[in-house]
Amino acid sequence: MWKQGVTASGPLMQRALEIRGTRRFALTLLTGGEAAMRVMDDILLARLYDELVVGGNIHKTTRRNRFKGLDQQVLAIVRERFAAVPELLVHDVGASSGITSLELWRSLVAERPTRMHASDYYAVLLVVRMANCPWAVVCEEDGAPLQFVSERFVLRAVQPESVLRPVNRWLQRRARKWLPQVDALLKAAGAGQQNAAPGRAGASIERIQLWHPECSLTAAAEPRFSVGRHDVFATMPPKWHLVRAMNVLNPGYFNPERQRVAARALAGSLLPGGVLVVGRTREEADASTAVSFFVREGNGLRVLLDLRGGAENRDLILEAGGAL
Repeated sequence: MWKQGVTASGPLMQRALEIRGTRRFALTLLTGGEAAMRVMDDILLARLYDELVVGGNIHKTTRRNRFKGLDQQVLAIVRERFAAVPELLVHDVGASSGITSLELWRSLVAERPTRMHASDYYAVLLVVRMANCPWAVVCEEDGAPLQFVSERFVLRAVQPESVLRPVNRWLQRRARKWLPQVDALLKAAGAGQQNAAPGRAGASIERIQLWHPECSLTAAAEPRFSVGRHDVFATMPPKWHLVRAMNVLNPGYFNPERQRVAARALAGSLLPGGVLVVGRTREEADASTAVSFFVREGNGLRVLLDLRGGAENRDLILEAGGAL
């Protein structure tokens, strides 16, 4: 058995979108993201984010209206706690494509002046192409390989292909032989440099922004909404009234100690009286989201509200937030 992939738009892409799981989608399709504003393209973008697993096991799953109910609760808390604030400062951490950040910002700014920054550590992909290499190699910004893409095939770069698809496994072994050259090219260019391939004729490095094109367009036109890269473990000065970190501090992603480091960094970025929102989507089908709201008081955190039982790491966050 063997399996091809969706590498270009057209009838095959539309059929594959209708039958979920029938094909693997090439992340190189994101190169056309800036023009992907139609409904079908938005569905494609959501499917591409579903395909994207970065940092070894972190999923970039996202879609419109994912936090619609949660946004209403955030609005209620903002009205209650920040009525006297001239301009609300919000940081949405681990925002994936940023589309849910944009939806929250639009809800907030409709009622009051709001400045929002949406961030994610995995905000850029690199596509490496080399002369005589039949594959485009998609990598994370730090150079970690993700996909091999040819005219008809889309293969994982690291995780082995299924034994039920011997053709794919054979192709994957052959494609991996190019990885040392890809690594050398990225190091020579400086990972992250677009179309920089010193001394390599016919080689190119293309950057793909992972922000939803609607977010990129809004950020370019509206100074009160911005996007950028941020490490959830990095500390920053207290500057935000509201920090949201959804589907970030997951036990499946990070061990308890790493979660504590991230929780301290997030809590430490709150202004006095600021609110931290942490939670995880349990069921995508019905947008079931367990969330805890914490408020910064003095050098610690206090639980303000739990929804659907609260965040699964609620006590861990309280403990980490008590050491500010």
